[in-house]
Amino acid sequence: MNNRSQEPQDTTNPFNDIAKLLACDWTPAILQLLQRGNQRYSQIEFALHEASPRELSTRLRYLITQGIIKRHVQGTPPTTNYELTTKGDALQELLQAVVKYKNAVNKSSSL
Repeated sequence: MNNRSQEPQDTTNPFNDIAKLLACDWTPAILQLLQRGNQRYSQIEFALHEASPRELSTRLRYLITQGIIKRHVQGTPPTTNYELTTKGDALQELLQAVVKYKNAVNKSSSL
């Protein structure tokens, strides 16, 4: 009999958490934009013109609750800026590794 099936499953698997985060619509694109520096909402909206305003604001709010980005509102009239947190900066290395892997796979499959 296999004892593995009786072991409790690890529900805090960090790989699953990261995969779930990055699989969300527009998350990688938002993170890539913010890697360049602070962005106003209108800049993000323009760059991701295929995303509906509702999708975009929902995704931004989710990333804020996860501690990946920060939202700053300032001035009169108010302007809203978004930036990566330390936690968001840490994801950049992972995203770059994914792109590097994808490029390597594409290069090897085209030979």
